[in-house]
Amino acid sequence: MITAVVYGRENCGICKSAAEKLERLNISYTKEDIDRFIQLHDGWQADGSVEVMAAMCEQNQHIPIIRLNLDNGDVKYLSYAAAMAVLKDETRKA
Repeated sequence: MITAVVYGRENCGICKSAAEKLERLNISYTKEDIDRFIQLHDGWQADGSVEVMAAMCEQNQHIPIIRLNLDNGDVKYLSYAAAMAVLKDETRKA
């Protein structure tokens, strides 16, 4: 079963839209405050973590980040648009 985590902010309209879309797709999800994950440190651009994505979002104001836990065990951190594209492909396979 695919699950998700929406990393965003309370007052973010796009973050709310992402959560609503996941609900319509019957994807179980949780919400996380992205500000808890923003940590700039030496090497932050190369460590591949949610913290990196959060820091990039902080610089560019692109939230939410959506973590998808796919049926095959893959975990992907994606923009809202990219996550919806992956979910569209995944639901076609099902």
